[in-house]
Parts: sequence; structure tokens; C-alpha cells
Amino acid sequence: AKIIEMSGCDIYVITEVEGQRENSGTSINVVLSAYEVSTGNSLANKVGSSGKFFTDDVGKLTTKAVEKCIDDFVETMNNKFADIAKNGRSVLVDISFAENASLNMASEIGQDKLPLSDVLEEWFAKNSVNNNYHIQGTTNSKMIFDDVRIPLKDKNGNNYNTNKYALDIFRFLKSIGLTPSKDVKASSIYITIN
Repeated sequence: AKIIEMSGCDIYVITEVEGQRENSGTSINVVLSAYEVSTGNSLANKVGSSGKFFTDDVGKLTTKAVEKCIDDFVETMNNKFADIAKNGRSVLVDISFAENASLNMASEIGQDKLPLSDVLEEWFAKNSVNNNYHIQGTTNSKMIFDDVRIPLKDKNGNNYNTNKYALDIFRFLKSIGLTPSKDVKASSIYITIN
């Protein structure tokens, strides 16, 4: 997992190869699975089978199995990635309070004196792709957005990622007079308000 995280790639593929040798011939099954590095979300999963042949050339049989599923695999992966480009990448945002914090989600914030939870929801509505976000739950001490869609690119066409989104949240919270800290792990953002 550390190698994948540090690789700098956007997608990784896991290949599983299983062989069967019987009197009627040898066959190879290959399972190709593609995942997005930043979220771990599945992009494609296909199985290819070589068919049975009287040979011990596992390499040739594996090539045959891959050839049978590779076009569908790449097409599925491309379609899924196109959907992410259009509808955004999913991140989780967990907002909580430090133990000694004087505020909570019901605290009235800003000129409108709205509860902080409503102020946060308004911000996420404006700062998610196509207003696409979901709130898992809200209590006085925590608010969890378990599926917020963020763009792959920013307004200038530069790559946009979980770290940059966390920084945008951080800046917003500072702009409304709060003292946040942030922690980012893969596609999860943890914000603590002090």
C-alpha cells in the first residue's frame, strides 16, 4: 500500500492469475482490477479465460486470457474515469471539535447568526461538483460529510486533490473566525476546530 501511495500514479491495476491443469488441457484465468489511488475506489474489474490447450506455456495462456478481456477492461476503466471527471471525485470530510473548544455545531456564526452546521452545509453546497454532497450525520460535536464530490481540476486547469480541498476548507473556517487544524489521509479529511 505504501508503494502505491508514494508512486505518484492515479490508477493502479492488480492482476490475479489462476491456472488449472487437467487431462483435457491447461487453462489460465486472469482477473484484472483497477483502482483509483486517491480514493481506493474500483474503476474496473474483468475476468479473462484462455480456454483449454495442451500446453505447459503458462505465459502464452496468460496472454490469451488477458487478450480476451483487456478491451472491455480498458473501456470500463475509461468510462468510470470519465464519470469521475464529469461528476467529481469522492472525499470524506469529518469535522469535529477539540476537547476544550468553546464552540459546537449549534453555535451561531457570522452576520446571519446561523448554526455552524448550517454554515458548513451552505459552504459544501457551493464548493462541491454539481452541489453533490451527502451528510452522514450531525451532532453538537461532529459533522460528517461521507461523500463530497470534488473536481479533478481547479478553475485554472491545474490538478485538484484532497489536500487542496482540505486547504480550501481550512481557509474558509479561518475566514469566519474559527481556529481549525487539518489532517488528510488518502481521500479522507479530518478537521478539528479548536
